[in-house]
Amino acid sequence: MLYRQFKQLLDRQRNPELSQLREQFERLSKGLKLPQGVQMENDDFFEKEELLLKIKASSSKELLSQLERLRDCLDQSEMEAIFRMLQG
Repeated sequence: MLYRQFKQLLDRQRNPELSQLREQFERLSKGLKLPQGVQMENDDFFEKEELLLKIKASSSKELLSQLERLRDCLDQSEMEAIFRMLQG
């Protein structure tokens, strides 16, 4: 745990802009309140203008429910802000 915190501190000092982007992405993605079982990932260095969504579902009914809740997330301002951030 201490090693991870130390590494994060060094990363922030070495790459302050990248660290700021990562923190902003984390804050915005948490604000979306994605459904349980849905994860949003991005390129670690923000070189790609795309997102990766991972959805875990154990039935078609569960998948449909997650997709419907995910649809609600698309209308939130955080989602637009994430794509603007990825596009530079």
